[in-house]
Amino acid sequence: MAHSKFLVIGIPRELMSDERRMPLLPHTITRLRESIPEKELMFLVEHGVGMTIGCDLGWGTDGARIVERDQLYREADIIIKVKQPFPEEIALYRSGQGCCGFHHMATNREVVDVLLQKGVKILPLEYHRPSLTAMSRHTGKWLPSLIGEQFDSSWKWQQENIFLGGGRGVVCQYVVYSLLGSYELRPSQIHACDLVRGRFISPETSVSYWTFSGEDDDELCERLSYCRIVVLAAVRKGGAPKFLKPRHLEYMPEGVLIFQVSIDEGGNIDDPEFCRVTSWQKLVYTVVRHNKLYRVYNIPNIPGALFPELASYALDVANFPYYREIFSRWPEVPGQYLFSGWPS
Repeated sequence: MAHSKFLVIGIPRELMSDERRMPLLPHTITRLRESIPEKELMFLVEHGVGMTIGCDLGWGTDGARIVERDQLYREADIIIKVKQPFPEEIALYRSGQGCCGFHHMATNREVVDVLLQKGVKILPLEYHRPSLTAMSRHTGKWLPSLIGEQFDSSWKWQQENIFLGGGRGVVCQYVVYSLLGSYELRPSQIHACDLVRGRFISPETSVSYWTFSGEDDDELCERLSYCRIVVLAAVRKGGAPKFLKPRHLEYMPEGVLIFQVSIDEGGNIDDPEFCRVTSWQKLVYTVVRHNKLYRVYNIPNIPGALFPELASYALDVANFPYYREIFSRWPEVPGQYLFSGWPS
């Protein structure tokens, strides 16, 4: 298939509540045009994009056109955004159009199926590792302070044992780095669960810590019984593994705070009552089970709500090589970036 010389990229407003990030910043338009001289790139931006972090006035300066939503979807070859399409956006997509963003396919299968049926090219940012890593860094850095906000005093929670599901992932690497550094927790207070047991040296932070295997059920139950703070951030391609079963909840202490970073991908607990999404307006809900109270904190949008400016900058840096490759080769798409269907 011959490459097209002209390419129209659309950047719509995000519809998810509290989502204020942008997939790229205005000045990156010029950089992309300079890096792909063989293409004529046109950028269409919906009214209001970037307003919450003060970037809405920069689009025209850098050569984008400000348009209404209907025109943007009608004319764009590729739609780039941060979060997955919402149902009210689906009708606006057409066959052959690209849809780039964090799709969270496992929890949005119905929307993904409709896009596939319409012939839309789905480009999940989860398939571009630097994008996922950039947001995981921010989440991991901020998690300890968010945990502290749920306790009566700072000293109290810093005496607790903390369970980390997905202990070798980027989120947990930065949580451990913060806990051992800024918060001065003892290594013995950190119980990091992963697929394998052994000493782990974080390539992100160079911090060294031990992980135990979640396949050892006896040890998993014992560790859970120690911890009044549980952070679940285990995600793999295809969604979040449900490695905590309903029976594991019985081992958790009274008043445990369960914090699921993995909730975007469905959460790590195989119990729907513990996998409801919470919002910034209501951060925590409670579940009573086994005559015990559990506090559940399932925020799906930490970077977008807490630090949208920093997160937008991080996404911009991480995504630039990705956009350059996608735009230069369009309408062809490198296979590693394209979701073409569910495994049979």
